[in-house]
Amino acid sequence: MFSEGSKEQLRLQWDSLEADKQEALARIRAKKQRNLITEDWLETKLVCNNCASEHDVLIDPVKWKEYANGGYAQDVWSEASKAYREQMIGVRSGYHICDDCGFWEDDDE
Repeated sequence: MFSEGSKEQLRLQWDSLEADKQEALARIRAKKQRNLITEDWLETKLVCNNCASEHDVLIDPVKWKEYANGGYAQDVWSEASKAYREQMIGVRSGYHICDDCGFWEDDDE
């Protein structure tokens, strides 16, 4: 917990505890967003190569295996949006443009 020390040392300890708390709360919030379907899915972060924003992405491991073994994103995730398929391509290729920077037509068009 807290040890004796100067005000600066105590402030640094407090800041460290606060950062740990915020990280734990973020993990709890992310876990709550999951459901029975996505509870076993992989979670990764994508960074936009244009604006450097970070995006959390959930990946179905069964479909990912099919994709990693040579399946096409549009076939593996045929029910998903084009934007999600682009995210999956970005996970595999290491190059990603986020929805704000890119232009993805709706599937209906």
